[in-house]
Amino acid sequence: MYNYMMNSSNPEERAYFMEVCRYWIREFKVDGWRLDVANEVDRGFWRNFRRAAHEENPESVMIGEIWESSETWLNGDMFDSTMNYDFRKNCRDFFALRKISAEEFHDRIVKMLLRYRTGTLRGPMPWEKVQDEEDDFFSRLIAIRKEHEELTYGDYTLRYMDHDGGYIYQRTWGDHKITVCLNNGSTTIDLREYLGKGSVLLSESYEAGKLGSMGYAIIEEK
Repeated sequence: MYNYMMNSSNPEERAYFMEVCRYWIREFKVDGWRLDVANEVDRGFWRNFRRAAHEENPESVMIGEIWESSETWLNGDMFDSTMNYDFRKNCRDFFALRKISAEEFHDRIVKMLLRYRTGTLRGPMPWEKVQDEEDDFFSRLIAIRKEHEELTYGDYTLRYMDHDGGYIYQRTWGDHKITVCLNNGSTTIDLREYLGKGSVLLSESYEAGKLGSMGYAIIEEK
């Protein structure tokens, strides 16, 4: 239905959509819902929708399309995750378009981190359109994140940034530390004063403590 104005306060209309939710999970075993422009529907509706989904499958997932700050939608009674458009835009501005400095990129990312305690938001990825080399790269990143809790739960510490695009940060969780080094600039960065003894988990243009232009390094500190 195009441009349909739903009256979510109508009990019969609300009950109809709850049954739609249950039907697709019950009959087709869908794992969850990605819900378009979710912020344009009242929150009471989504709370009921979540309850209906969990009645059929307690493990079902709800992902909402929320363009603005999402923390009030992620309190455990509506959505499990939302589309992370802010993060995508900031990464695109820094890495692809090179419109912003490392300092501004850092400020934007830290501002986002302040919104969430354990935010791990991620939109769906069209893996079938990704080339094998890129697929392998993302698979390795995902594997590293799964194997190292500090990348999910760890405290964030800025170690270095410059106006040419150099950016180094560290995530710490207990005794475990991961240092992520990015060089979006045109000159080589000497990382040796920012790194202890560690092992390189993934890198590009990194050798002997120096990070070349457009290079990166993910290092597990000992």
